[in-house]
Amino acid sequence: MSATQLLHYLSSLLWTLFYRLFYFVMAYYLIAIPLLLTKKLLFNRGFIDKEQRLKTKKLMVLLGSGGHTTEMLMMLKTLNVSKYGKVVFVVASSDSWSITKASDFMLNQFKYKIDLKAVLEGSESREKVP
Repeated sequence: MSATQLLHYLSSLLWTLFYRLFYFVMAYYLIAIPLLLTKKLLFNRGFIDKEQRLKTKKLMVLLGSGGHTTEMLMMLKTLNVSKYGKVVFVVASSDSWSITKASDFMLNQFKYKIDLKAVLEGSESREKVP
């Protein structure tokens, strides 16, 4: 193979690699970028708002003895409970201390009043205190 033929072969090989890289980059921009923008528009720009999705969810909190109630209420401090559609406390009927503690916590932290009568009867109730 002569030097001219080798130079022509290497030149065509480089152009082939360049075009393949170019097509790959173009395919990325034509496919991936619109998908990322669509996701950003749908989830971050108000079409499907994350907080609106949370309003359809319930937050269930299991309270119990042995310090578990205090641990759960400490975890609730880090959450913005008002983002959820409903907060459900699951407490044993014999555990009146946990019920009272949860009620006081929700009133002091988030200004939500728990209807203790409804809790003791087994229904879910939470209303915002004006």
